[in-house]
Amino acid sequence: MYEAFATVIGLGLPGFFTYVVLVKMNIIIYTKDQTDEKVMLIGLLSLTNVAVILLLLEVFNLEVLSIIGFLLIVVVTLLLTFLVYPFVIRKGRRMLENHLEKTGQKNRSNIPFMDRIHDGKPAVGGYIQCVFFDFNHTFVESGYLKYYSYSENGFILYPDGQSNLDYAKFKKRFETLDPSEASHMIDFDKEMIIYFINYPNSKSDYDPTSHR
Repeated sequence: MYEAFATVIGLGLPGFFTYVVLVKMNIIIYTKDQTDEKVMLIGLLSLTNVAVILLLLEVFNLEVLSIIGFLLIVVVTLLLTFLVYPFVIRKGRRMLENHLEKTGQKNRSNIPFMDRIHDGKPAVGGYIQCVFFDFNHTFVESGYLKYYSYSENGFILYPDGQSNLDYAKFKKRFETLDPSEASHMIDFDKEMIIYFINYPNSKSDYDPTSHR
């Protein structure tokens, strides 16, 4: 009885671990309303992990509760989680997106806007400047992005030395930036317009928040 219980726990937990890691890596994304889909995915990941692990245990004639069997479970789970699943899911998603684009179909995604903004940041040493205006075009705040939170719906910023910005002047300079380096988001709930500017390792000489 104990062995059967330990086997179920030992083989089931890796599926949940895989799910958590893939979510943290933004490989899979579900909204808070997609509870059923989350449960189904965890079950599928668990079944896949179990099938692969049991196959290998059978091939090498190992017991789940043995030290070598435990190490095998850990190694296989890590390989599936960090290498196999990310590659397969990303490759499959890319192929699907290409197909939708070629056939002129809508490409829907659950990826949050802020994740897309953050992913556009230069890979090494880059940072993002955030500039906030309300719907009346009144300056609210600006700074360099440190953290953002979905649960608290807020930002933590490094100071950028700006105390006030004229919207018209800022917008004029902002529109001259390359689209790959600049974007903005409209938050209808908070009635805010948020501008995002990507910078490489050193601050650009052409800063749209400058008063020059």
